[in-house]
Amino acid sequence: MDSFLLIHKPVALTSAACVAQVKRALGVKKIGHTGTLDPFAEGLLPLAIGKATKVIEYLPKSRKHYRATLRLGEETATLDPEGEVTVHLPVPPLSEDRIAAVLTTLVGPQMQTPPIYSAVKIGGKALYRYARQGLEVPAPAPRPIRIEALTLLDWSPPHLSFDVVCSPGTYVRVLGQDIARALGSCGHLTALFRLASDGFSLDHALRLETLTTSSGADYSPATVSIATALAHLPELSLHCETELEALRHGKKNLFSLDRLFAATVPLPGDAVLTTWQSEAVAILQVTPEAGLRIAKVI
Repeated sequence: MDSFLLIHKPVALTSAACVAQVKRALGVKKIGHTGTLDPFAEGLLPLAIGKATKVIEYLPKSRKHYRATLRLGEETATLDPEGEVTVHLPVPPLSEDRIAAVLTTLVGPQMQTPPIYSAVKIGGKALYRYARQGLEVPAPAPRPIRIEALTLLDWSPPHLSFDVVCSPGTYVRVLGQDIARALGSCGHLTALFRLASDGFSLDHALRLETLTTSSGADYSPATVSIATALAHLPELSLHCETELEALRHGKKNLFSLDRLFAATVPLPGDAVLTTWQSEAVAILQVTPEAGLRIAKVI
């Protein structure tokens, strides 16, 4: 089970609780998730099992895809259904054309400030811990994000549903707040569904309840090998078992860039996936001297 397992996380469960249930179901000690989903959200939660935890940082920083429902007229402290309502504003008359036009203005690169109730750390402490303890919350710094696409799916006052494709690090709760304000009101998300993340898709994800309640459940269609998950990296295929053993024992300066079968030569600092018989063995890194050093043995 040294691979990635795609789980469909249900509503009302934290990502950490989801990981704990999978650990018990599979009898595996080492599991990590590649991106937290809030308890009120559901959808794709990619889990790294066993040695796959070593390569989470090398997953593609690809776009994320969400489907969300926004409730206009009420804003909560957490910008989701878990917080207390803090602001009430009337909802102006809105047509679908008007909403679609406003959504268009929010597409593109922009700066976004993380919400107070988030896992962003300041002073080594997550912001939500400051907020829940009633302490003064340090102001998080805005960060660059990009909204690739933002599409209206349905308008049933006071709720609107939208589809968004965005860069990693985007808080859809904050985007929902921005949409509501741009429409002349306030709002909070009532539902959030993640369809894609880290190069993985929900299409073959396994529902958590299937894994935890069905003995002998076949979860192989929901697994992705380390090599497949890192297929975006340049690949160096080992020639023989001697090279394999040398690499596993951390011997350096074994390889040069002329061994790479890539269209373009990687730049200094780039990661290179090393494989043996199509299985991931190690991550190498291009040095400033155009050589390769061992960054991580898988």
